[in-house]
Amino acid sequence: MASQKFFVVYLGHRYAPHPLLTGARRWQEVDENKAVMARDISNFKILRIVLFLLSATGFAFIGYTFYRILIRPLHILQAGATQIAEGQLDHRIHIGTADELQELAGDFNMMADSLARLEKEAITDGLTGLFNHRHFYSRLEFEVNRATRANSPVSVLILDVDNFKRYNDRYGHPRGDEVLRKCAAAIRDTVRGVDIAARYGGEEFAVILTETDKKGAMVVAENIRRAIEEQRFRDEEGDTTHNVTVSIGVSSYPADTMEIKDLIKKADDALYTAKKEGKNRVCAHVC
Repeated sequence: MASQKFFVVYLGHRYAPHPLLTGARRWQEVDENKAVMARDISNFKILRIVLFLLSATGFAFIGYTFYRILIRPLHILQAGATQIAEGQLDHRIHIGTADELQELAGDFNMMADSLARLEKEAITDGLTGLFNHRHFYSRLEFEVNRATRANSPVSVLILDVDNFKRYNDRYGHPRGDEVLRKCAAAIRDTVRGVDIAARYGGEEFAVILTETDKKGAMVVAENIRRAIEEQRFRDEEGDTTHNVTVSIGVSSYPADTMEIKDLIKKADDALYTAKKEGKNRVCAHVC
């Protein structure tokens, strides 16, 4: 058997032997314990990172879901309400969630439809489908202000159906209403989409011709007069036909005036001149 070496430590009156091999093994065990501990710490750090990433992913998913099903629809509703409040009644919203918010979006769109219908009724003449007198003045002010900024012309036509009272007395009010509807249709078909045609009152109509000077307005007015004159109406028995005519007055901004009310008055004065000169004609205001 191999001999074994000992360290000798003096312990009072006794001597205790400590083998070298025993001490080396202890240091090895310490090193192994340190390695295990380091590995455990490393594993714990990795676990913390994994848990953090899972938590972050979970919070991100929850946040996205919360945004998609609640925050985003509320933003859409708020933006839609703002658009409606600013007068854009044709605006509609869509929320792709099958819940109460989607039902709310449907109610919102129904409200917008109702508001658009009410606005249309508020600015439209019920008999002819043209704009009414109030909306005509509102648009005339807008167009004159825009023409001032753009340094462009704008013209106004005032039309009156000739001998309309006599026509009503002879053929009755239902036939008179038919005349007004057909005159309105002829005006609508003659002017451009950017122009504003309105029933001014009774048997009178008015047209705003945007970016049109007096010369151009005279051409449009003559086209309207001719289109109405060429229409045929039947009497109550339906065996005879007749036609109606209109007289038209024309004024232009800024050639005739810079004032909105004066622009209407000058077109009305020109209409009176057309009536006095024999009716069924177009007359422009003469400065």
